Amino acid sequence: MAKRTVVAVDARRAGASGIGRYTQCLVEAFRFSEALRHRFELVELVNPSARMSQTQYPWDAALLSTWASNGLSQALKDVGAGLFIAPQYYVPPVDVVPLVRVLHDAQPFWGDFPSPSRDVFETLYGADVLLGLARELGVESAWLDRDSRSAVANLIQRMYEKGSESADELMTVSHFSATDLVRYLPQTKGRWHVAYPFVSSTLAPSNAPVPRGDPMIIGVSKMEPRKNQLALINAANRLRSEHPHLRLVLVGGATASFPAYADSVRQAARRADWVTLLEDASDALLADLYRSCDLFVSASVSEGFGFPGLEALEAGARVLVGSETSMREIYGSAASYFNESGLRAEEGSRAYRRALDHLYGAMRLALNRSMPIDGGISSRVLPTVETFGDDLLAVMERVL
Repeated sequence: MAKRTVVAVDARRAGASGIGRYTQCLVEAFRFSEALRHRFELVELVNPSARMSQTQYPWDAALLSTWASNGLSQALKDVGAGLFIAPQYYVPPVDVVPLVRVLHDAQPFWGDFPSPSRDVFETLYGADVLLGLARELGVESAWLDRDSRSAVANLIQRMYEKGSESADELMTVSHFSATDLVRYLPQTKGRWHVAYPFVSSTLAPSNAPVPRGDPMIIGVSKMEPRKNQLALINAANRLRSEHPHLRLVLVGGATASFPAYADSVRQAARRADWVTLLEDASDALLADLYRSCDLFVSASVSEGFGFPGLEALEAGARVLVGSETSMREIYGSAASYFNESGLRAEEGSRAYRRALDHLYGAMRLALNRSMPIDGGISSRVLPTVETFGDDLLAVMERVL
C-alpha cells in the first residue's frame, strides 16, 4: 500500500466556537471520509497537555504571536508533514510545505466591525508581542498611534492580506463569504474554493422522546457584540406578554476579546429569571436543547456559515435567522428569516429599533407557528462528511 501523505492541521482551537466546530470537521473528515482516510495521515497540532492522542503533536504557541518565532516550521518538519491546513487568519505562513488557508468571513474589513480594544489585546497577548507582529506586517506606525480606535482592526486586516498572499490555496465556508472576501481582497479573485462544513457526529440527534413543557427559545453563540444576545433578550421579553411562561436559554461562553460585552449579557440574564445562560454546555446537553426547543433564533449580523442553525435544523428544530449574510445560502427554505441589518446600527437609533421590531415580529410569528417553513434542510446544500471530504480533496490535489 502506498505511503499516506501527512497532513498537519492547526487544532489549537477546539470546542463549540465556529472555528472549533470547523476544526472538528477537518479532524472528522480525515478519520471518516472515504476520499481522505486511505490517502492521508492526520496530525493535529495542539496545545501541549497530558491527554494527547497518538494523532496529536504539541505546538506550544499562543494564538497570536510573532510569525518569525512561533516554531511552526520546525513542528511541521518534526511530524514529516507534506501539507499544512491553517483554519484561520492568525496562523502564520510557512515555506516548508504547501499551505491551504481557510478564512471564514471578511468581517474585520466591515466599516462597523466591533473591533476588540487595544488594551484587551495587549492584556491577552502582550504589548511586545503585538508590536513585533505589527512590525513584521508593516503596520508598526499605525499600531503605535495610541489614539487610533482601529489599531486592532488594521492588524487583523493585514494578517488577512499577508495570510492570503502566502497561501498556495484558499478555502472558505460559503459563496457569500467568498464574494465578500474578494470585495476587500481583490487580489484573491478566482482563488477561493467553497467547502460547506457538516454537523459533527457528536451532535447526532437521539431517538429518545422529547420532553415538552413551557415554551422555550434558544440562542447559541459566543458572547460578542455581533451576535446580539442583548437584542434577543429584548425581543423575547416582549413576547412574554403573549407567552408569560416563555423561557430563553442562551448557550455560549465569553470571548477574551470582548469581556465587557460578556459582562453585560450576564447582567441582563441575572435580571431576568426567565433567562438561562449556559456558558459551558456539553454537546450532549446542546443536542437535547436543540431537540426540545420550540424555536432556535440567531440575531447575529455576521455569519460566514452559521453552525448552530444547521445543528438545530438537523435536530428537527424550527429556525429563525438573519437574511443578509450567508444564511439563505446555507439553510434555503428550511428556515425563517428576518432583516437583521439594522442591528448593526447604534443601540437606540431608529434603525436599531426598527430591526428590533422586525426581530420581535418574526419571533412572534415563528413561535405561534404562523410563519410558513417548508421543513427539512435545503436539498441544494446538504453537507456531510463525504461531501466535505470530496471538496477538501479537490483543493489538496491542486498543491500535492
